[in-house]
Formats: sequence, structure tokens, C-alpha cells
Amino acid sequence: MRGFWKIAPGRKAAYWGECRDNGCIAISWMNALDLRAFDDKKGIENELISRAEGASRDAHSIWTFVHEMKKGDIVVANDGKSSVKGIGVIRSDYLPPSDRNNPFKNAERYAQVRLVDWKLTSPVVLGKEVFNIPTVQVLRLAQVEKVHAAYLKQFPNKQALLEKLLSVRLSPEDSAPATEEFVPSSDDERSAILRRIMQRRGQQKFRRELLTRYQGKCVVTGCGIVDLLEAAHIHPHLGAKDNVPENGLLLRADIHTLFDLHLLAIDPKTLEVVLASKIANDSDYKKFASRAITFPRGSKPSIAALKVRYDQFLAQQ
Repeated sequence: MRGFWKIAPGRKAAYWGECRDNGCIAISWMNALDLRAFDDKKGIENELISRAEGASRDAHSIWTFVHEMKKGDIVVANDGKSSVKGIGVIRSDYLPPSDRNNPFKNAERYAQVRLVDWKLTSPVVLGKEVFNIPTVQVLRLAQVEKVHAAYLKQFPNKQALLEKLLSVRLSPEDSAPATEEFVPSSDDERSAILRRIMQRRGQQKFRRELLTRYQGKCVVTGCGIVDLLEAAHIHPHLGAKDNVPENGLLLRADIHTLFDLHLLAIDPKTLEVVLASKIANDSDYKKFASRAITFPRGSKPSIAALKVRYDQFLAQQ
């Protein structure tokens, strides 16, 4: 699955301009070396200490930058603990200082590079300390949600792009069940989402309603292990108006993730599962392709909401 990372483009984001303009993100340790030469973090740490260039936490950042990040992951360029400079999609493997595709080839500083397609380059202040000290840091769900909320508040016209970049599960609040067909509203109640971006789990009343509505089974896989089932919004949850059972699907946790990442969708005409080409041949999921979702009589999900979500899925293929 796609990863989320924050990387500081220099102290106080001093190299952000260069990284933005050259389509990359860079770190600055041992700039004459190809960091793939080290077999483990300990070797990196020993070399850093011998050069007086850093310590153990820096070795972890270097190892992560070289080996753990991957193409397609999302990178957040931070400025300190509470500001973001930009958000982009990683589009290359690690490029050492000698690589001909490295825009900072043989530079004295910040010559260790990954290419990035920067999608958002306007800065945002998060209002509180969100990031930790290490240069390279994996972002937890709660941190991604805070970045998402801050950008949405400042740039509401970027909502579609933010959903594409920062696909996270936003949990609902309790609300009265609807008695009519759910139709997605354009009123996203941003003031509400900005007051609270709730945690991935803990979907309380909404989840209970979906467990009852779909008789405790995932509509895609038929899985009946309740502890693995999650309440998924069809139309992304942006306020109480979206928090109704007709706008929900009961999904196994991994299917929910694929649904949120637009790797899996439901055709609103046939109610069949459609897979993105990225996972179409995956042995764990290809068996669900063209399978009609299952639901008890009288509990059909909102076709209008499924169409909105399906159109979003097609737009990203």
C-alpha cells in the first residue's frame, strides 16, 4: 500500500525552493557516497560518527530514504514541527549523487535525491506541533488527517486533489437514520470537519447500523468476522448529512483501504466490483472482479453516492 512520509528539505526548509523547482526531495549526508553501499543501519551509523556528520536517528532517516520509501508514496515537505511547504508523489527510486538523472548531481550539499511530482506547493501552518524531529519520518494516520484538514481549510477548492493525495478514513458522528434515498450534498460542512477529524476506528453508531443493515457480512468478500469489518462511507464523510446508512458499506478492513484509495470501486449500474489495473492481477483480489456486492433485501446502498464514487475512481485510472 501507499506510504506517507515527511521529509525536511533542510533546516527550516532552507532547500525547499531548490527541491520544488527541480522536482525532487533531498537529504544531505555523506554527499560523495552512494548510500546503497551500506548493508544495514549500523554501518551507516558508524560512518556518520566517523565523519562527525550525525548519529543513530540520522542513520534511521538515511536507511528509510534509501530503502523503505517507494515510487507512488506521498511525501510532505515540512518546515519545523508545525508547517508544511508542499505535498508530492515520489516518482523515482533513490538517486545517488553520481546518477545522471539526479538534478543535484555532485552537489556539495543535499545531493542524495528522490524525484517528486509536487502537487501542492503552497505552504500551510498546522497550528500545532504535528511532526517529530527526525529528517525522514513515516506519517501516522492522525498526522495525515491534520495535514489534510489544514490544507482543506486554506484551499477548499483543492478538495478533490487532497482526497486523491491524502486518502484517509474519516470516521462519522452519530446521526439519525435517513428514511429516503441518500443523495450526495455539495454542502461539505467544512467547519465541522475542521473542528474534528476523527480516528479511523471507533465508528460507533454508524458501524452498528451497517452491521445490522448488512447482517454482519462484508458486501464484497462475504467475510463475517466482525472484528475485521469496518464502516465505509461511499461519499466521503464531510459532515452529518453524509452520515446515513444509505451512504455506507460494510467492508473488510483491507477492502475498505482499497476502496478509499480508489483501487476498488462498485459500478453503480451493475453493482459489480471493479478493480484498478494496479491490483487487477493480484492473487488476493482478482477473484472479486465483476462479483456483484451482496446485501439483504431493502438495504440497497445509495446509487447516487455510488455513481459519485465510481466517477472519482474512473478519473484516477
